[in-house]
Amino acid sequence: MFTRNGEPLPVRLAQGIYAIIEVAEDGDTYMLKSMISTAKARKTTVAREYPVIETENQLGNGRKPGKCMCSSDICILKDQMSTLQADHLILKQAMYASNELCTKETQATKDSLRSIKVQICMCNEAIKDCSDSTVSTIML
Repeated sequence: MFTRNGEPLPVRLAQGIYAIIEVAEDGDTYMLKSMISTAKARKTTVAREYPVIETENQLGNGRKPGKCMCSSDICILKDQMSTLQADHLILKQAMYASNELCTKETQATKDSLRSIKVQICMCNEAIKDCSDSTVSTIML
Protein backbone atom coordinates (compact mmCIF):
# COMPACT_ATOMS: atom_id res chain seq x y z
CA MET A 1 0.00 0.00 0.00
CA PHE A 2 1.11 3.51 -0.74
CA THR A 3 0.17 6.99 0.44
CA ARG A 4 -1.19 9.61 -1.92
CA ASN A 5 2.36 10.87 -2.40
CA GLY A 6 3.55 7.42 -3.46
CA GLU A 7 5.40 6.58 -0.24
CA PRO A 8 5.02 3.05 1.11
CA LEU A 9 2.48 3.13 3.96
CA PRO A 10 4.67 1.28 6.49
CA VAL A 11 7.48 3.79 5.92
CA ARG A 12 5.10 6.72 6.41
CA LEU A 13 3.67 5.20 9.60
CA ALA A 14 7.19 4.56 10.92
CA GLN A 15 8.12 8.19 10.20
CA GLY A 16 4.98 9.36 12.02
CA ILE A 17 5.72 7.22 15.05
CA TYR A 18 9.32 8.45 15.08
CA ALA A 19 8.14 12.08 14.95
CA ILE A 20 5.69 11.56 17.82
CA ILE A 21 8.36 9.91 19.97
CA GLU A 22 10.86 12.65 19.11
CA VAL A 23 8.40 15.39 20.13
CA ALA A 24 7.44 13.48 23.29
CA GLU A 25 11.12 13.54 24.27
CA ASP A 26 11.17 17.36 24.10
CA GLY A 27 11.86 17.56 20.38
CA ASP A 28 10.68 20.30 18.06
CA THR A 29 6.88 20.25 17.70
CA TYR A 30 7.31 21.42 14.11
CA MET A 31 7.97 17.75 13.25
CA LEU A 32 4.24 17.07 13.76
CA LYS A 33 3.13 19.68 11.24
CA SER A 34 3.18 17.28 8.31
CA MET A 35 1.06 14.81 10.29
CA ILE A 36 -1.72 17.23 11.18
CA SER A 37 -4.36 17.39 8.51
CA THR A 38 -5.57 20.77 7.34
CA ALA A 39 -8.49 19.23 5.46
CA LYS A 40 -12.07 19.61 6.59
CA ALA A 41 -13.62 16.77 8.51
CA ARG A 42 -14.98 14.02 6.35
CA LYS A 43 -18.64 13.21 6.26
CA THR A 44 -19.50 9.85 7.69
CA THR A 45 -19.36 7.30 4.95
CA VAL A 46 -21.86 4.62 4.27
CA ALA A 47 -20.45 1.12 4.44
CA ARG A 48 -19.51 0.04 0.95
CA GLU A 49 -19.31 -3.40 -0.48
CA TYR A 50 -15.65 -4.26 -0.92
CA PRO A 51 -14.52 -6.46 -3.78
CA VAL A 52 -14.13 -10.08 -2.85
CA ILE A 53 -10.53 -11.16 -2.79
CA GLU A 54 -9.09 -14.50 -1.93
CA THR A 55 -7.44 -14.75 1.47
CA GLU A 56 -5.95 -17.68 3.25
CA ASN A 57 -8.09 -19.10 6.06
CA GLN A 58 -6.86 -19.43 9.64
CA LEU A 59 -5.64 -22.97 9.27
CA GLY A 60 -3.69 -22.10 6.15
CA ASN A 61 -4.95 -25.17 4.34
CA GLY A 62 -7.02 -23.55 1.69
CA ARG A 63 -8.43 -20.33 0.38
CA LYS A 64 -11.74 -18.74 0.99
CA PRO A 65 -13.25 -15.49 -0.21
CA GLY A 66 -12.90 -12.50 2.11
CA LYS A 67 -13.31 -8.75 2.06
CA CYS A 68 -10.50 -6.22 1.86
CA MET A 69 -10.78 -3.93 4.88
CA CYS A 70 -7.72 -1.81 4.09
CA SER A 71 -9.52 1.52 3.76
CA SER A 72 -11.40 1.06 7.03
CA ASP A 73 -8.13 0.13 8.73
CA ILE A 74 -6.57 3.31 7.38
CA CYS A 75 -9.50 5.35 8.72
CA ILE A 76 -9.09 3.73 12.12
CA LEU A 77 -5.34 4.44 12.07
CA LYS A 78 -5.97 8.07 11.11
CA ASP A 79 -8.44 8.45 13.98
CA GLN A 80 -5.98 6.87 16.39
CA MET A 81 -3.21 9.18 15.18
CA SER A 82 -5.48 12.20 15.64
CA THR A 83 -6.29 11.03 19.15
CA LEU A 84 -2.60 10.57 19.92
CA GLN A 85 -1.81 14.02 18.57
CA ALA A 86 -4.54 15.60 20.69
CA ASP A 87 -3.42 13.67 23.79
CA HIS A 88 0.17 14.74 23.18
CA LEU A 89 -0.78 18.40 22.87
CA ILE A 90 -2.86 18.16 26.06
CA LEU A 91 0.12 16.63 27.86
CA LYS A 92 2.40 19.39 26.60
CA GLN A 93 -0.05 22.04 27.83
CA ALA A 94 -0.31 20.35 31.23
CA MET A 95 3.46 20.11 31.44
CA TYR A 96 3.82 23.79 30.57
CA ALA A 97 1.27 24.76 33.23
CA SER A 98 3.03 22.54 35.76
CA ASN A 99 6.39 24.12 34.96
CA GLU A 100 4.91 27.60 35.34
CA LEU A 101 3.43 26.69 38.72
CA CYS A 102 6.74 25.14 39.82
CA THR A 103 8.59 28.30 38.78
CA LYS A 104 6.19 30.51 40.78
CA GLU A 105 6.44 28.27 43.85
CA THR A 106 10.24 28.23 43.61
CA GLN A 107 10.30 32.02 43.42
CA ALA A 108 7.98 32.30 46.44
CA THR A 109 10.28 29.95 48.39
CA LYS A 110 13.34 32.00 47.43
CA ASP A 111 11.57 35.19 48.56
CA SER A 112 10.67 33.57 51.90
CA LEU A 113 14.26 32.43 52.42
CA ARG A 114 15.55 35.94 51.65
CA SER A 115 13.12 37.38 54.20
CA ILE A 116 14.25 34.87 56.82
CA LYS A 117 17.89 35.70 56.08
CA VAL A 118 17.22 39.42 56.54
CA GLN A 119 15.43 38.76 59.84
CA ILE A 120 18.33 36.58 61.07
CA CYS A 121 20.81 39.31 60.14
CA MET A 122 18.69 41.87 62.01
CA CYS A 123 18.56 39.60 65.07
CA ASN A 124 22.33 39.13 64.86
CA GLU A 125 22.83 42.91 64.74
CA ALA A 126 20.44 43.39 67.69
CA ILE A 127 22.32 40.78 69.74
CA LYS A 128 25.64 42.42 68.84
CA ASP A 129 24.32 45.87 69.82
CA CYS A 130 22.94 44.44 73.06
CA SER A 131 26.22 42.72 73.92
CA ASP A 132 28.21 45.87 73.06
CA SER A 133 26.02 47.99 75.35
CA THR A 134 26.30 45.37 78.13
CA VAL A 135 30.10 45.33 77.84
CA SER A 136 30.28 49.13 77.88
CA THR A 137 28.00 49.22 80.97
CA ILE A 138 30.19 46.70 82.78
CA MET A 139 33.33 48.63 81.89
CA LEU A 140 32.04 51.83 83.49
